[in-house]
Amino acid sequence: MDETILQLPNLLLQRLDVGWTLLLLMTRYSALVMILPGIGGGMGGIAVRYPLVVILAMVTLDPKNPTPVPPAAFRPRLARTPPPVSSPVRRPRPT
Repeated sequence: MDETILQLPNLLLQRLDVGWTLLLLMTRYSALVMILPGIGGGMGGIAVRYPLVVILAMVTLDPKNPTPVPPAAFRPRLARTPPPVSSPVRRPRPT
């Protein structure tokens, strides 16, 4: 087995730009395979399309020339937590 395939998860964790490039390539090939006639739809088509997309993306991935990751201003803020809500002060009722 080729050692490069086994090192891919390590490479993706060490270099985010390579992971971004792989994601963009898989998106591009997914769109291409969806419009190609004859590759079939439905559950049987998924069994053919998904491995095809992964193989095409892995073959065309060049770690030496990755796509730059978008700057932080363009990334969605998924981990934003709302500010804490202060509870109203409860005053004792006069008796």
